[in-house]
Amino acid sequence: MGKKEITVYLETITPLWTGDAWQENNKVRSSSILGGLRFWFSVYWKVVKREEIEKLNDDGVPAVNLEEIAKEEPFRVIALKHLQYKNVTNDFDEEIDKVLEELKLPVPSRIFGCTGWRSRVNIRTEPAEEKSFQKVNLEFKYPDDINSKFWINKNIFKEKNESKLYANVRFKLKTSQYWWENYLEEFFKFFSDKIVLMGGKASFGFGFVKMKVEGKDEGTTEQGKNKIVGFDNMYVYKAEKIDYNGSKDILGFNLKYYLRKKEKENIRNKQEIEEHFGKQKKASKVYVSNLLKEDNNSIYLVIFNNPFDINPIFKELAEEYFRVLEELRRREADKNV
Repeated sequence: MGKKEITVYLETITPLWTGDAWQENNKVRSSSILGGLRFWFSVYWKVVKREEIEKLNDDGVPAVNLEEIAKEEPFRVIALKHLQYKNVTNDFDEEIDKVLEELKLPVPSRIFGCTGWRSRVNIRTEPAEEKSFQKVNLEFKYPDDINSKFWINKNIFKEKNESKLYANVRFKLKTSQYWWENYLEEFFKFFSDKIVLMGGKASFGFGFVKMKVEGKDEGTTEQGKNKIVGFDNMYVYKAEKIDYNGSKDILGFNLKYYLRKKEKENIRNKQEIEEHFGKQKKASKVYVSNLLKEDNNSIYLVIFNNPFDINPIFKELAEEYFRVLEELRRREADKNV
C-alpha cells in the first residue's frame, strides 16, 4: 500500500516544554512528541475503542516485551506461517498486524513499538517559534496571596533566570498507508477538536495544545459557553475575564495551587487531595493552563482521569473545581455592577 507522510500542527494554547533528563529545554524533541502521541493513542484505544492496552510497570511505563510474549512460538515462526499462506491481495503490514494480534501484542505497542519491536511511526520536528520565558516577568502571589516562587524556581528555572519555551510546533509523521488508514487517521480525527497535554510541566500550565493534521477539516471546539469538547475520561472547561490586571504572567501552577488550597478548606483528607492533585511519582488529575491575557484573561481547566487509574474524579467534582475558578471571574463582574 505504500508510505504515508502527513504534517501535524500543534496549536499551542500555552507554550510547549520538552526538556531532557537535565531539565534543559533547548529544542523541541521528537522523542518527547512521539511519547506524547503514544500516550494519547493509548488513551484513545482504551477509552474510545474500548480495547486492551499495555499494563504499566512500577515506574508507570508500559511493560511490554515482544520477546517474552513470543517465548512459546517465536514471532518469525508465526510470521512465516502467515506469509506462506498470504492472500495476494493483502498488504505486508496487514499480515504483520495479524501476527502481532495472534501474539496478543496490544495495538499501541504494534504501532509505537516496545522492547523487541520497532515503532511503525517516525516523526521529524520542524523549527518552532521560540519564546523566552523569564522569572522576572512572573507573578508568584496571585491568587489569594499564595506564594509559588520556591516550586516554580526549583522545577522550571533551576536557579537560572530564564528558560525557553516553544509555540506552534509542526512535525512530519511518516508511516505506512496501512497503519495510517486502519489506526492513525481515525485517532487524529478524534482529537482534532480537543485539547490535549503535550510535553512536560503540564502541572505548571504548559503544553495545552490542539493537535491538527494539516489539510484536514477542523472540528469545532466550543460546546456551550464554558464547556469544551472532552470525552469519557476528560473534562475541559474555560473561564474568562479572570480578575487580574497586573502586567506579569500567571502560571497554571498558581491556579492549581489555589484549587488545592480550597480543597483543604473543604476538609477533604490528605489522601484524597493527593489522589486528585498528585504527589511524587503519582500524576495529577487536575491541570490548569497559564492565564491567557491575550484571550480575554481566560484559563482552561482540564480534569483527566488516566485510564490506568482506578480512582477517577467524577463530573460533579470537576464542575465544583470549575466553580471555584469561576469565583475569580465573578469578583471582576461584581465590581462592574
